[in-house]
Amino acid sequence: MIAQSRAGAEKILFGQSYFLRFDPKLWAAMQPYPPLGTLYAASYIRGRGYSVDLFDAMLAESESEWDVALARSQPKIAVLYEDNFNYLSKMCLLRMRQAAFSMIDMARQRGCTVIVAGSDATDHAQDYLNAGAKYVLIGEGEQTLGDLLDYLVRHHGGQATLDAIQGLAFERAGQLVVTPHRPDLKDLDSLPFPAWDLVDIERYRSVWYERHGYYSMNVATARGCPYHCNWCAKPIWGQRYHVRSPENVVAELAWLKRTYEPDHMWMVDDIFGLVPGWVERFSELVEQKDARLPFKSLQRVDLILKGNTIEALRRAGAQRIWVGGRVWLAENPGCDGKGHPGGTHLPGRATLARGWDPGRVFSAVRVPGRNTRGHRTHAADGARLPSRRYRHVGVVPHARYALLCRRAARAWDQAELAGLRRPGDAVSRAVQYGVLPYAAQGAPP
Repeated sequence: MIAQSRAGAEKILFGQSYFLRFDPKLWAAMQPYPPLGTLYAASYIRGRGYSVDLFDAMLAESESEWDVALARSQPKIAVLYEDNFNYLSKMCLLRMRQAAFSMIDMARQRGCTVIVAGSDATDHAQDYLNAGAKYVLIGEGEQTLGDLLDYLVRHHGGQATLDAIQGLAFERAGQLVVTPHRPDLKDLDSLPFPAWDLVDIERYRSVWYERHGYYSMNVATARGCPYHCNWCAKPIWGQRYHVRSPENVVAELAWLKRTYEPDHMWMVDDIFGLVPGWVERFSELVEQKDARLPFKSLQRVDLILKGNTIEALRRAGAQRIWVGGRVWLAENPGCDGKGHPGGTHLPGRATLARGWDPGRVFSAVRVPGRNTRGHRTHAADGARLPSRRYRHVGVVPHARYALLCRRAARAWDQAELAGLRRPGDAVSRAVQYGVLPYAAQGAPP
C-alpha cells in the first residue's frame, strides 16, 4: 500500500522490509501493526519540509508491490526505514534481509538514491552498501536522515558537510566510512506524532475485526532499556533509555481514540513505565483526559511490585503484561546466562497472582547457558521444556535471541500459579516464572 502527503516539495518514499506474509507463524496469528518507527521518521521529515510517501510492507504480498510503489511515486530518494520498536524487525530474519536487498536493487534500477536505517543495517552496514544502498543510518535515525536529506537536496553536495553528519555510513573510494556516533534524542516530546494519516487504517481494522473481533493500534512511550538481558537485541539504543512524558503519551492516546477509535493498544516499549511515578501519573491523566484503552506491554516483575504500580496499571487499562521468565537446564541450574543467580521472580509471581484475578497467564522464556551469543544451538531445546506448562514454544534461531516462548503457561488458574514450586522432573532442574496475568476473561490478547 502507498500513501502520499504534501505536494510541491521534494518527494521521499519511505518503506520497510518486514513482510508479515514471509513469517508463516505470525501470518497465521495475524496481528499486524503498522511500522511505527517508519511513521515517526516520515512525520519528522515531513516537518522539515519534504513530501513523504509510505510503502507499508506489513500486509503486502511481496517485494513486487514496492516496485509498483516506486513507479507510482517516482521519488528521487527511497528510504528503507525499519521499525525499531517492533521486536520482529530487530530480529531481522534472513528472509527480511533478502527482501531489503531486493527492494534496494529495485529502487536503484529506477534511479533512486537509496538510504537504509534499522537494527540489521546498523550491525551490518557494509552488507547493505554492497547490496546497493548509498547511505546507512547508524543508530537512531530521524535527525541523521534529516541532515542527510538537507545535504543531498538543499546543499547539493560538499564533502566536508557529508563528513560532518553524525551517525552515517557510506563508501568513499571503495572504503567504508562511518562518521562519529550521534547522541540519542533525549527530548522525545519534541518529536511530532507518527504520520498515521499515511496508513491504510481501514485495511488494518478490517483484518483485526475479521480475525479477532477488535482493532489494536501501537504506541511507543520510550526508547531503549537499561537492562542487560542477553536475549535482547539492542543495536540502536544499547542500554540507554529515554522516555516521553505521561502528558505527551496521553495526548497521543486521546487523539488516536478520537480519530481512529481503536479497541486496544500495544505499548511497544522494551520496558514500559520504568521511571518511578511514571505509571501512576499516566493512569491519572488517562482518566482525566478520557484516554483509557485496554493495552498490553512489557515490564519487569521487580518494578511492577514497587509502590502502587499494579493498581495504577489496572486503572490505566492494562490487560496483559509480559515479563521475562527464565528456564535452567540441568547443566546450568544456577545462572541466568549473565552470571546472575535465580529465584528473584518466585515471590513476585505469587504476589501478582494474589493481586490480580487471572484467566490466563503468558510469559516470555529463554534458555541460557551453552552458546548464548550464538543461540542457534538452542533450536532443539523447545522439545525439552515441560509440555504441560509450555504448549506453544517459539524458537527463534537468531544471533541475538535464544528462545521466544510464544505462549507459556497457557491455562493456569490463580491457585495453581500461586502454589507453583520448583519442579522436580527430569526435564529441567529449575523453572523460574515471572508472569503478570491480565484481569479480564476474554480480553484482547
